Amino acid sequence: MYHHFIYPLLLRFVAKRQKVKHLAPNAVQTLPRVGIIMCAYNEEAYIRAKLDNLAMLDYPPTAYDIHIGLDGCTDNTEAVINSVSQDLVQKRIQCTPHVFTTNQGKVKTLNYLIEKTKDQYDVLLFTDVSALLSIDALRNVAQAFQSPNVGVVSGDYQFLNPAQPEQTKYWQYQNKLKRDEGALGAVIGVPGAMFAVRAKLVKTVPENTINDDFVIPMRAIEQGYEAIVDPDLGIVELESDTSDQELKRRVRIGAGNLQQLGFLKSMLRMRNGWKAFNFFSGKAMRAVMPIIIAVGSISIVSLAALGSTFAQIATAATAGTLLVESALKHGLGIKKVPVLSSLSYLVVNYAYALVGIVKWCCGHYAKSWNNGGKRDLDYVPLSVRFGKRTIDILGSASGLLMLMPLMILTAVVVKVSSKGPVFYKQWRVGKASGSWVSLFYMYKFRTMVVNAEQNTGAVWSKNNDPRITRVGRFLRKTRIDELPQLWNVLIGDMSLIGPRPERPDFHKKLEFHIPFFSERTMNVKPGISGLAQIKEAYANDINGMRQKLAWDMAYTLSLSSPMRWIKTEITIVFATLKVMLLAKGQ
Repeated sequence: MYHHFIYPLLLRFVAKRQKVKHLAPNAVQTLPRVGIIMCAYNEEAYIRAKLDNLAMLDYPPTAYDIHIGLDGCTDNTEAVINSVSQDLVQKRIQCTPHVFTTNQGKVKTLNYLIEKTKDQYDVLLFTDVSALLSIDALRNVAQAFQSPNVGVVSGDYQFLNPAQPEQTKYWQYQNKLKRDEGALGAVIGVPGAMFAVRAKLVKTVPENTINDDFVIPMRAIEQGYEAIVDPDLGIVELESDTSDQELKRRVRIGAGNLQQLGFLKSMLRMRNGWKAFNFFSGKAMRAVMPIIIAVGSISIVSLAALGSTFAQIATAATAGTLLVESALKHGLGIKKVPVLSSLSYLVVNYAYALVGIVKWCCGHYAKSWNNGGKRDLDYVPLSVRFGKRTIDILGSASGLLMLMPLMILTAVVVKVSSKGPVFYKQWRVGKASGSWVSLFYMYKFRTMVVNAEQNTGAVWSKNNDPRITRVGRFLRKTRIDELPQLWNVLIGDMSLIGPRPERPDFHKKLEFHIPFFSERTMNVKPGISGLAQIKEAYANDINGMRQKLAWDMAYTLSLSSPMRWIKTEITIVFATLKVMLLAKGQ
C-alpha cells in the first residue's frame, strides 16, 4: 500500500509545493562534445533507422561521435553500418564500430567502450539501438548540463507500438513519478533507452551487473549530482516485446533490483535527503516487494486454512478477481478489462520478479564474465538449487542455535586439553565453473597439535596419526570437530551435503593424477558430509581419492533430478547421523 499508493501521493503532495527549477532557455554558449555509446548484438532490424535518426540530430556534426560495440553479431548488423558509414562521413559525423568476433556480453562490451571514450568527451550518451531520439535531444542535453549540479539527463520514454496496453500505463506512471522526483531535485533512475552522463562521472560496472542502465547513472547521482528527466526530450521505443519477452525481462529486472541494493546501499544514508527517501520508497521497496507479496500471500492462505474468516474472504476474492480477468481476456477475447487488467499485470510481473530473485540467490547471475558467449554446463535445475540452498540456510541456522551449548563445551575442552587456539581455519577449494574456482576459509575445532605441519608441509592424515590430540581423536570420530562448518554453510561457502572440500595443495596433485578430479565441484558447493564420506573410509592416498571421486560424481549426477536428489540427500543425512552417534568417523 505504501509503495504503490501512499508514496506516489505523498511525492505528488510535496512536489506541488516545491518551486520547480526551470533552466534558462538561453542558447548554450559552449556546446559539450558528446560521445554516443551503443551496444549491438544482431540489431539488423533497427540499426539503419537508428543511424539515420542520429544523423538528423540538431547538433553540430563535429561536436558528437558515434561508437558502436558489435558484440559478436551473427547477422548483417556490421554490413548495414558499413553501408551507412559513407553517408555519415559526408555529413562529417564520425561513426566507429568496435567489432568483437565472439559474444562477450553487454556489460563487458559497455565497459570497453567507457574506457575507450570517457577521456575524449564532455558527455557520454548511452542509448539502445531500438530507441529513436527527438531531433533536439542533444540540444536539450547540452542545455541541462549548463547547471553544474546536473550529472545525468534523460527524457520522456514511450513505445511506438506497445505490445500490451498496460505497458503504456506503466511508463506513463513511471514518467509521472520522475517528474515529481525532479521537482525535489531527487530523480532516482532514468529510462535506460537513453541517458546522458557527464563523462568524468562515468565508471565501469562489475561484469556481473544485471541492470547496468540503472547502475551507471545512479553511480553519478551517488557522487552528489542531480538527474533531470526532461519531458521535452522524446525517446521512442521501436521494439515491442511480446508477452513472453516482457516476462523474461521482468525475471532479469527482479534479480537486478535486488542486486543493485548492494551496489548502491550508500544511497540510503540520511544525508542524501530526498534522494534517500525516494530511493528507499521507490527502488529499494520495489526490489523486496515480490518477497513481501509472496510472504503475505502464504500467510493469508495459511490463515485461511486454519479457519480465519477474513483470510478466507481475502483468498477467495483475490482468486476470483484473477479468474474473472483471465476468463474475460482469454475466453471472450477482451484485451483490456479496466482495473482488473492492471491488477493482473502487476501480480504477474511481481511473480516473475520473484523468480528472478530466487535465481539470483541461487547464483544464476553470478558469472564474473562471459566466456566467448558460451555458458557453463548447468545440469542442476532451479528447483534443486533453490531447495538445496533453502535447506542449507534453515539447517545451518537451526544447527548453530541448537548445538551452541555443545559447541561452547567443546571449545572449553579443546582450550583446556592442549595449547593453541580453539578453532582452526584452512584454505579449501570451493564451487567451480568453466571460468573460475572459488577459495574459502573452512572452520573446524582444532584436533591437532599446534604447527602440526611446520616441518612436513601439507600431508594427508593417517591412522593413529601422532599429530592428533586425545580430545581431537574423539572429536573426529563423532564429527563434532566439523560443527563450525555450519557457519560456512550459512554464509554460502559450503553446503550441508556435497563433495568434501579439498586443500589447494592436494587439489593440484590430485588433479594431475586423477582425470576429471576438478569437475567434482563443478556448479556444486562442497559439503560437510557427502556420499563419498559415508561410503568410503578416510582416503590418504591417490587410489583412495580416486574411489571417492566416483561417489562424488554419483552425487552430482543425482542433482539433475529433483526426486533423485531428495532421495540421495535423505540417505546421506541419516547415514551421517549414524556415523556421529556410533562414533565411526575417522
